[in-house]
Amino acid sequence: MSKRIFTGYFENNVSEKGFKVSRQNKGKLLDDMSISDDAISEDAIEPKNTSYKYIYFFLVFCFSIILFKIMDLQIARGDYYYNLSKGNRIRYQIVRAPRGIIYDKNGSAMVKNIANFIIVIEPFDLPKDATERSALFQSLAQDLAIPQEELEKSIPISTENQFLDPKIIAENIDQETAIRIKMKYQDYPAVTIESSPAREYLNTNLSHLTGYIGRITKEEYEKDVSKYDLNDYIGKNGLELSYEEYLRGVSGKQMVEVDAQGRVVRPIGTQDQLNPKMGNNIVTSIDSGLEAEMANALNDSMKASGAKGGSAIAMNPKTGQVLGMVSLPSFDNNLFSKGIKQEDYTKLINDPNKPLFSRSVNGTYPAGSVIKPVIAAAALQEKVCNINTTVQSTGSLIIKNKYDPSIQYVFPDWKAGGHGSVNVTKAIAESVNTFFYYVGGGYENFQGLGAARLEKYLKAFGLGSPVGIDIPNEAAGLVPTPEWKQKEKGEGWYTADNYQISIGQGNLLVTPLQVVSYTAAIANGGTLYKPQIVSKIVDQNNNVVKEFTPQTLNSGMVSYENIDIVRRGMRMTVTDGTAKSFRDLPFAVGAKTGTAQFGPNNSKEHAWFVAFAPYEMPEIAVSVIVEGAGEGSVYAAPVAKRILEYYFSHK
Repeated sequence: MSKRIFTGYFENNVSEKGFKVSRQNKGKLLDDMSISDDAISEDAIEPKNTSYKYIYFFLVFCFSIILFKIMDLQIARGDYYYNLSKGNRIRYQIVRAPRGIIYDKNGSAMVKNIANFIIVIEPFDLPKDATERSALFQSLAQDLAIPQEELEKSIPISTENQFLDPKIIAENIDQETAIRIKMKYQDYPAVTIESSPAREYLNTNLSHLTGYIGRITKEEYEKDVSKYDLNDYIGKNGLELSYEEYLRGVSGKQMVEVDAQGRVVRPIGTQDQLNPKMGNNIVTSIDSGLEAEMANALNDSMKASGAKGGSAIAMNPKTGQVLGMVSLPSFDNNLFSKGIKQEDYTKLINDPNKPLFSRSVNGTYPAGSVIKPVIAAAALQEKVCNINTTVQSTGSLIIKNKYDPSIQYVFPDWKAGGHGSVNVTKAIAESVNTFFYYVGGGYENFQGLGAARLEKYLKAFGLGSPVGIDIPNEAAGLVPTPEWKQKEKGEGWYTADNYQISIGQGNLLVTPLQVVSYTAAIANGGTLYKPQIVSKIVDQNNNVVKEFTPQTLNSGMVSYENIDIVRRGMRMTVTDGTAKSFRDLPFAVGAKTGTAQFGPNNSKEHAWFVAFAPYEMPEIAVSVIVEGAGEGSVYAAPVAKRILEYYFSHK
């Protein structure tokens, strides 16, 4: 055997058997076998442990990875994985806050919170098995009388996205039904019962004023996602809408423990828990007793006249605070608070008498003769007339066509044969059209106000634009001008247009709210106030959050002396004019009747009446309109009289 062959043989066998051969023994062994030491290198004789090294480094590498992962889980991302694991057994439930209460001026609640329940589906917690999920939907559909197909379409299905919004599938559930559903579906974490804010409105005559709450729409939600969720209820109309930011409370959150199936095991009280905070209360200037009498009086007049609608408003002329406001017909706002049924909503919107329409704030009407005090004030201020100016009323005013004198235009007075010689106070008291034709549009050599000055004073008294009451959707009305007529009708402006405006006819349109506002301004000596319903906002400890002080819209547009002449004319309306039925009251009243023509060929008439009392130091101003009833002195005046009688007998 050659050295090289032997060396290989020796190396292999020694390595395989695991022997360790020292240098000395190696030399001896080779000498004994007559093999030269120089022929064998040290590396060739050293036994190899390469496999052990590989195993060693492999194990070190594996343990390093494991150690790194442990450190990552426990230290670097420990909080993350702790919260993630906690999320599988801990959940937060929203606890909705009660809304604030709305009170009248005497502290009587106009609305209160009541218990109400909703059934909610959590899409992520639905059964993952399609058959089981379908069976759940079928059962719920039967229990809640909901078409199964409709139910399934309304709920997004996802086995991965745990952030899908919960879906309300039933509202207005009473407590008994809520308990029954909860017990039946206790093994289905997707089905939850939640308390939901609901309102009970205590006086449906106030529906247009208080408004109502309803489910938030997607568009409303997207306006402020930080405040709301898609299952919230918010103010939709009236005070509920205007003061949403104050009435709405702050929802809380309750931590609960859930089991592996997502079912609630128990509530957990921790520092993370947030108690709900009830909304602020609002205190109004409304007198509920007066409001009820206003509604009764207006309703009685509507029944007597066959009218289909009307409005009555009472205001404090010293502040602009609204004491009462009624629009009839009204509606039950409790229907909306609890989620109105489609058939009920359809019935309301298709009602020809429009119960959802607030005539007091949104209705626009020809003013009729209740505009005459404003026209008189303008004429006095512009020196078109004074207290001694007289006009002869013969029953009508006749104007000849300047191009063809044979053509004549007749502008009648309401009284056949006329009123004789009249000055401004008598013209107001007896509602003499002829006098207002003169001062509004002029006649022969008598220079009237004309279109520009009529516009100026009508707007100064709050017409033609909203007066800013603190409930939404107030109408502006219309003060027609030559520019408006040319644009809208393609027609020129004539003296007849000035005549029509001066007696509250033609294209002039006013709201009942505007009418009571300028009546209050005349009553107080010439200051037009912004109408205000809410007097203050208070928290649950009765601390004042916000207080409302009177806001002046305009003042000084007419001197006190000229306003006083107008007031004297309104007093004469009671003592000697068209409102003599008020003479027997134990307090002095200033008033003005009105009969506004409308419809085809002006064949129909709205009944108007405005008043203020006491005459010397007014505390209340009133406007009443009864739609299509006829003469104001017959159908609107009795309503105003009952309002004044109630107010002064319950002070």
